[in-house]
Amino acid sequence: MEQSADREKRPPLDQSLNDAEKDRLKTLLSSFPGEDAMDLEEMDGFFAALICGPVLVSTSEYLPEVWGGEDAPFDTADDLNEFLNLAMRHWNSIARKLGHTGRCLPALARLRGRRGDPTG
Repeated sequence: MEQSADREKRPPLDQSLNDAEKDRLKTLLSSFPGEDAMDLEEMDGFFAALICGPVLVSTSEYLPEVWGGEDAPFDTADDLNEFLNLAMRHWNSIARKLGHTGRCLPALARLRGRRGDPTG
């Protein structure tokens, strides 16, 4: 019953992270053992690339890359669920910022026709 109560307290996946939650995600990322674990900035770029990529990659395939290894570095299911909630909400926020509609256009294509367009 306690896990169910914890789940009910978690914000929905379409809700962006607030500053305290971003700090918590940074803390979790920095606690992962191993040199290959990502920090928040690396995860931002990684998520953006996955969101814009032509192939849908499953969570089970890309999350081990985030924490730098095959095994999930969590002591409890609740720890894992906390991380997943924060990470998925962050993913969704990045997708919204990119205006994800199934594909992402290169940045220069978005600038064409705007004042100060570097491509002429």
